[in-house]
Amino acid sequence: MTIRLFRPQSPHNPAESLTMPTTTPAASRRPEHLQKSALSQIPRTIDVRSLLGNDPFVMIEHGDCRYILRMTRNNKLILTK
Repeated sequence: MTIRLFRPQSPHNPAESLTMPTTTPAASRRPEHLQKSALSQIPRTIDVRSLLGNDPFVMIEHGDCRYILRMTRNNKLILTK
């Protein structure tokens, strides 16, 4: 499965798509990053600025669904479907 991130179009920043590879589900049908042995490991860290850039929101595609990740004026993140 691949998660695609879409940045909104703007006259100064044409829309671009970032593709992030994800892991293959384990035999137990649980994603590898949720396996008990992986829970004790330090998770990968992604700076929100690398996702949002100068844009107020990005669209995140996960399977057949699209979500909007946006930052509020108070620097809070909101993920909506």
